[in-house]
Amino acid sequence: MREIDYADMLEIPVNTVNVTKKKSKKKKEEVELKDKVVEAINERVEGVLMDSIVEYGEENSTFTAGGNKVPPTKNDKVKKKKEKNGGNAFKNFFNSKILLAEFIAICVLVGTIFFTNVFYQNSAINTFFSNMFGTTTQTKAVDNRSYDQLTLAGIVNDKSITCSITDKGIMTVQAKCSIYAPYTGKITNIEKTSDGSYNMTVEHTTKFKTVFSGLTYGYGKNGDTVHTTIPIGYSDGSRVVQAAMYNEESIISAYEVNSNNSIVWKK
Repeated sequence: MREIDYADMLEIPVNTVNVTKKKSKKKKEEVELKDKVVEAINERVEGVLMDSIVEYGEENSTFTAGGNKVPPTKNDKVKKKKEKNGGNAFKNFFNSKILLAEFIAICVLVGTIFFTNVFYQNSAINTFFSNMFGTTTQTKAVDNRSYDQLTLAGIVNDKSITCSITDKGIMTVQAKCSIYAPYTGKITNIEKTSDGSYNMTVEHTTKFKTVFSGLTYGYGKNGDTVHTTIPIGYSDGSRVVQAAMYNEESIISAYEVNSNNSIVWKK
């Protein structure tokens, strides 16, 4: 640049201008509206939270000696809940006239049954409930039949074995064979003798029984039921097996043994 030009430029007057940017009124209004909305929401949320805290504190807080609230323990909550529920249930139960009447009726019925069981065992109500629930004791039928009313089998079932009768009416067998009861019955006595043999008593009825002696082995025990088709003992043939039939305490002799070794009453 030439010096003259520069000098000319220095003589040119210069003015300073300050430019101020004015804030938009519309934007300010938008910011203020946003702040108001946020503030209103915060106030509502804070109010709800405070109400919840107060309500929870009233129901679930406990007080110390200084009057300050402290959070309840788990046991306190459970205890309070039980007391509340239990108290309401108990109160509701007695407020209901129907339930109360049923409760009283049940107590009266139970008391009546108890006292009748204690003092009147044969009362109608005891009989009724016994029949209803099947608690009646069944009396076992007693067999009082006489011996000559029964059809007997033999004490041995092998036809090749001889079964003899003594003059006193005692049957005798000496052979290797099984021994049977002449009629169904129950073992009332079984014992082993000093010589190693077994004696057995079988009761057929209240009046009729058979007594065995000389058995090599005796099967069963006292109280067992015996049948004519199942052996009650065994003989190895080394001893004479005897069988005496009794009518109460008297030996029965009015019978005979046929070819099948079955016992037949004499007419």
